[in-house]
Amino acid sequence: MLVLGCIVSTASVARATVTPTITYQARLADAEGNPLANGTYSVKFSIYTAASGVSTPLWTAAGTLGSPTALSVTVTSSLLSIELGDIASGQNPLNTIDWDQETLYLGITIGSDSEMTPRRRITAVPQALQADNASQLQGMSASSTALSGESLFTIHQTTSDAATATRTALEVRSGGTSSAFDYLFRGVNDTGATVYSLNREGSVTTSQMHVAATSTFAGTLSSGITSSLANSLVATLALPSSASGTKIELEGSVAFIQATSSIYLVDVQDPSQPRLGGQISLGYEIGGFTVHGGRVYVVIDTGTNRELSVHRYDSIQNPVLVSSIVLPDLTQVSSGIDILVGSQAAYVVGSYDMRIIAVDIRSPASMAITESIFVGERPTRSRLYGNTIITVADVSGASEFYRTDISNPLDPNFSGYWVSIGDGATDLFIRGSTGYVPLSTGGQVVAVNLNEGVVDATLTGITGASRVFDNGGRLFAYGTGISAYRVYDSTSSTLPTLLGSISSADTINDFAQRGDVLILATNNASSLRFVRLPSISVNVLRGGTGAFFSLSATGDLFVEGVAEVRNRLAVGQGGISSSGASRFDANTATGAVLSVVNQANANTNRSWGIFTNRLLVGDSANASGTNSYVSAFAYNSAASRFGVCLDNTSTASTCIDFASTSTVYSLLADDAIGANAFDLAERYHISGEVEPGDVLVLDPDVPFHMKKSPGIPYDAALSGVVSTRPGFILGTGGDASVALVGRVPVKVTVSQGTIRAGDPLTSSAVPGVAMKATRAGRIIGRALEATDVDGLIEVYLQPGYDASSLFLADGTMTTVGQDIGVRAAGTATAIDSVFSSRSLSFLGSAWDGTSAVASEFRLYNHVSSAVQSAFTIGWASSTLLQLSNTGTLQTAGDVVIGGKLFPSARGVAQQESYIFVDDTADTGRYISTNADGWQSQDGYDYAERYVSPDQLEPGDVVTVRRGSRLYVQRSLRPDEMVVGIVSTKPGFIAGRPQEDAYPIALAGRVPTHISTMNGAIEAGDVLAPSTIPGVAVKATEPGPTVGIALEAYSGSDVGSIEVFVNPGWWGGPTTELADAEGAVAAAVAKSGFAQITLGQSRVRVLLDGFIRYPLLQVTPYTQVESGWWIDRVTPEGFDIVLGAPIGRAARFAWTAEEVGESPSVVLSTGNRFPMDPVSGEIQFPPAADEQTPPAVASVEDPLVEEEPSSSTTTEPVVEQGTSVEAVTTSTEPVVPVDEELPLNDVVEEVSVPNEESQVITEPDPSDVAPPVDGEPGAP
Repeated sequence: MLVLGCIVSTASVARATVTPTITYQARLADAEGNPLANGTYSVKFSIYTAASGVSTPLWTAAGTLGSPTALSVTVTSSLLSIELGDIASGQNPLNTIDWDQETLYLGITIGSDSEMTPRRRITAVPQALQADNASQLQGMSASSTALSGESLFTIHQTTSDAATATRTALEVRSGGTSSAFDYLFRGVNDTGATVYSLNREGSVTTSQMHVAATSTFAGTLSSGITSSLANSLVATLALPSSASGTKIELEGSVAFIQATSSIYLVDVQDPSQPRLGGQISLGYEIGGFTVHGGRVYVVIDTGTNRELSVHRYDSIQNPVLVSSIVLPDLTQVSSGIDILVGSQAAYVVGSYDMRIIAVDIRSPASMAITESIFVGERPTRSRLYGNTIITVADVSGASEFYRTDISNPLDPNFSGYWVSIGDGATDLFIRGSTGYVPLSTGGQVVAVNLNEGVVDATLTGITGASRVFDNGGRLFAYGTGISAYRVYDSTSSTLPTLLGSISSADTINDFAQRGDVLILATNNASSLRFVRLPSISVNVLRGGTGAFFSLSATGDLFVEGVAEVRNRLAVGQGGISSSGASRFDANTATGAVLSVVNQANANTNRSWGIFTNRLLVGDSANASGTNSYVSAFAYNSAASRFGVCLDNTSTASTCIDFASTSTVYSLLADDAIGANAFDLAERYHISGEVEPGDVLVLDPDVPFHMKKSPGIPYDAALSGVVSTRPGFILGTGGDASVALVGRVPVKVTVSQGTIRAGDPLTSSAVPGVAMKATRAGRIIGRALEATDVDGLIEVYLQPGYDASSLFLADGTMTTVGQDIGVRAAGTATAIDSVFSSRSLSFLGSAWDGTSAVASEFRLYNHVSSAVQSAFTIGWASSTLLQLSNTGTLQTAGDVVIGGKLFPSARGVAQQESYIFVDDTADTGRYISTNADGWQSQDGYDYAERYVSPDQLEPGDVVTVRRGSRLYVQRSLRPDEMVVGIVSTKPGFIAGRPQEDAYPIALAGRVPTHISTMNGAIEAGDVLAPSTIPGVAVKATEPGPTVGIALEAYSGSDVGSIEVFVNPGWWGGPTTELADAEGAVAAAVAKSGFAQITLGQSRVRVLLDGFIRYPLLQVTPYTQVESGWWIDRVTPEGFDIVLGAPIGRAARFAWTAEEVGESPSVVLSTGNRFPMDPVSGEIQFPPAADEQTPPAVASVEDPLVEEEPSSSTTTEPVVEQGTSVEAVTTSTEPVVPVDEELPLNDVVEEVSVPNEESQVITEPDPSDVAPPVDGEPGAP
């Protein structure tokens, strides 16, 4: 195809409003010169810098320079005509060409033909276009309009050689001296506002700035944010019920909004698309709240109490209440509450009550108040600063800083006032070591150095600021009711520069900042506003010594190319985003080249240190699948992508075929994967608080949760141990790494004996602690080391079931080392309601003369109902003996006992005390016992039955009825001799029951009717009959007595108290005794109580002021099964001794009185001998032959049973574990062992009358042992 064409010299001339074009015409013919037919043809037009050879054009009409495309051109009468560069028809503009060139060529390609040769040279048109530019500024006048994609003015320095002196494309100078008004450049928008400026000192100010080339900044680069809320708004979020947010807290990507009586959770991961989550509905006035470590701490006023509650938010959709605690020292919350949270304690600072309350939160499920201190002034705001709580209080005429020391987190200590600043403090914000305090008077913000305790700077000219925070070089401030935020340059100490403001028609209640977005809580129905602050986008930014030492990005810093900062790059919460490569080169032996630390709480969602979708570590950055790399990350199981491949380059490559396997691996390694730790752990959520070494069980109440073992030995839910330093961790999230197998430190106790290496370990009675397993059951693992003390040892962890202690074999016999259970024949249902156990049969065989006869005894549990079963011995089909689940023994025949009957001791079998038939007396056969005596379970007095014509009531004092045989009546006069008291519940009763007979207490402890007719009664007072029938009173003069009061009484009516029954005669108040020298000495009498604590067996009672030997009366207030006695009696005191420790504390009442000057002792022989009034020893007269008289037991010696006569019938004693054939008889008497017991307690005597606080009327409930099943409660 032939083209005969020309470029019309009258090409369109570029003007300010005209697009530059080139008119081109040509006549088309085929190879033989014949004109082409009319029609539409595809033609490519391109402009080159050479006639041939250059493949990439300088311009093309359509498409790109690398891939030109054809235009559809209409040919009429073989004539082609087109305007090149006509952008209206979709062509590329010609203004991208540098027309300052001598030779340019037009290339044409028609249809599928090759480009026609030669290319046609363009002659006059370039010079015409360039000349037009010379007469104007690139064709544009001062009022020209740039079309889309065009520039009004371009300066191009075209010389390509290296300059030997300063060469500048454009130089602008200003001779002025004012940096505020002498601008080198200033950009103004259509409203007249300056959007960009460069002053004569090099400071650049812009609302939006993009640096597209490498630039050096030696001046100030600032970003203004003057805007309205509507212009900067990126999103809004309405709270339910049109609630208005009053406070915002931000943790990670979750915002917490306080509104009325609820706290709403909002996902602000993408501030342009906020998402409303769940809410914490409290139902009461909220005084304050804060968020820390994945938990929300809230103080509310219920109207009755002020409470601190803790809520967990594992998911923002479902926050969960952990616990709450009442704060009794808070009386109201409307004046404001600050909640400060540390590692061990939360501190509630109440403004109205002027208190700091410390709450122990180490176990959030069971919080406890540890301290509440008064601080003297009403706090305005408090903040944590290291081991100190810094508080600013608005005191009259000034604002005071004061400190509270929390070095001991659970015991805060008020340290006093510290720094005084101006009046009207409204807030406190701490950044680094600086505290910022806005003052409501004077338009100031005071910056205080918290280390030195001095004012660093006072920022003035800030009006109406009631809250501030500094985000690094910029100070954000707003005032309540002003509806505005102002951003000040806080690097200046005075007259801060107003960088800009965001105005709002709505009242702003609070705000928080995430990246370059401010989250505003307003009173608008769509309560939350998300406002974006302007940012600076940089392509290549280079700074060096003396030019740009550090780059601080308080918002987002976007780097599309390479960012090189040779000193320091400081980035705020906005982070760094780069669409190009980032490189870190360093030559250091003192630390990491790159260190990334996320200081957010590890439990917070998405709190990562580094995220990458690909990671390559190896020899070369160009590795593409060879074995030259060390590790690679590219994980997508859905697309058959894999995780991590570790390749040993000295062996055949594993990673080359890594992606060709059918199995998706997250980790594949050539060699072993090692760790300098020992156990395999998995992440689990934990109920409650745990620490490394704690033994764990599955939590039956919360799915997928574990908890500390609750103190159940051999717990079937035993599952793992909190790992100290796991070698491998499976899973993410959770609260703790739980070791499942391997070597791990475990807490142990030696309560079941010394632990040896190899011993199986199981859960113990101590929560979270393991012990040696001595029977079959669930174990946690085996000990790797021995210990004989409680502590921490290494354990090979392998949870499972261990039965090594159940069957023991020595090669000749297999023995059972534990109890064995026999299961039921089935599980009961509504249809089959009972199943007995399988039986254990003992088979025998005997020859009857003609054949072998089988004999079978069977043992089994016979179940009759849901509440009744019996251990059964059967023979053939007969039942011989049954022992029921209630302890009833039933036999088909007689019960014959060849030995003694040993009753249980409180439900526990014993073989020390027994019952037998004594037939040694001539008068008959008697039921006897070798125990210390007969005892009533919960009765205290000894009574006999007497007949009375009166209708007696328990507690009545009775006397002998005159003229009647064995009759008694109520006491009527003080001078009647008392028989006893009608018993309420006697321990023993003598005599048979008969009509009108009453049990009369003759001795012991019994409730008695009393009156204060003769004055208030104290414990230890002697009681006498009175003129009130059957009622005792305090004895005030000599006469008959009822007994001794065991408790006090001061009521006005007739009452009842415990009395020690002791009818007799009282000689009246203590009289004075004259000593040998005529001096008068009063007899000393004292009384009181003594108690032997749980687990002990002896108490010492001291008798202060006694000179002579004491007369003692001791009464037990507690049941003492093991017996008791008095020991080591001296004028200084005496001991009360138990036969053996009992399962509770034992309390005794005692009365002591000095003996007279000449006491005597009557022996069982009938002889009377004098007794030493000080030592209590018997003074035997010297024998005629001067021989020592027979030894007589001292009153301090324990009682010894007399040996039975030789004719006493002895009964066989069956020891546990022996057979009947092994029983032998013994004639040795039973003698108590006189062993030296430790002195456990010393009790000072209590003189009569006692102080009211010393009167003990009832035993301590904690001292009473729990009742044994089937027995009434012990006293």
